[in-house]
Amino acid sequence: MPFETIDRIMRAVSLRLAQCACGLLLAIMLLTVADTGLRYLAGRPIGGSNEMIEIMLSFLIMLAIPFCTVERAHIRVDLLSSALGTAGRRLGDLITGAVGIVTLAFLSRRAWRKAVDAWAYGDGTIFLEFPLWTLYGAICVSMALFAAILLWQTLCSLLGRADD
Repeated sequence: MPFETIDRIMRAVSLRLAQCACGLLLAIMLLTVADTGLRYLAGRPIGGSNEMIEIMLSFLIMLAIPFCTVERAHIRVDLLSSALGTAGRRLGDLITGAVGIVTLAFLSRRAWRKAVDAWAYGDGTIFLEFPLWTLYGAICVSMALFAAILLWQTLCSLLGRADD
């Protein structure tokens, strides 16, 4: 598959996930406004709203991470970039890419194990009893996608096809 096709697929998938994250952010804002309004105007807060917001925020972050990775929008501290030169920066990118891929693969695997355990034990949140395996599953998939995108970017950098 050509480089451009893989880039296009990664960008499209990550954009759709980011759009879902934007929808969740909107839902969080509306829930917060409704809960605050009902709490202070009618003395009737929405039961479990804090837990709902925590759950939605967890999904929001996991949905947004692949887009940030594709767009290379993560925070970077370039203290040595000018001193290292182009070859040094490329080597640094390769090292950090490799470390990131290994770390993300480990996190994805751990999240998978937690999801399986949560499924088996029927773990849920305290108030709403929302199934925790879905949160661990989202972490697993997001970290795996993050690792795949990082792997692709690292390979492109190694082959001199980096776009940054």
